[in-house]
Amino acid sequence: MKEGKSTIIINIRESDYINSSGIAIFLGIVTKAQRQDSHVVLAIESTHFQKIFFQAGLTLYVDVVTTLEEAKAKVRNK
Repeated sequence: MKEGKSTIIINIRESDYINSSGIAIFLGIVTKAQRQDSHVVLAIESTHFQKIFFQAGLTLYVDVVTTLEEAKAKVRNK
């Protein structure tokens, strides 16, 4: 990640499983982004994954949308 304010879009699709290591990687990305005054947007099609990220507490620190197009629109409108 470059220094300075930026937005990271992570598109999560075509997956049906994530383990604790995967969640830890996302937490690391979000933590590093916040330290650099950057923002993370997750595009998650699966309601199951949305629920997992909510339960892990990630939705307190990132925006979650359903599609990549919604994520891009959110970045444009910031």
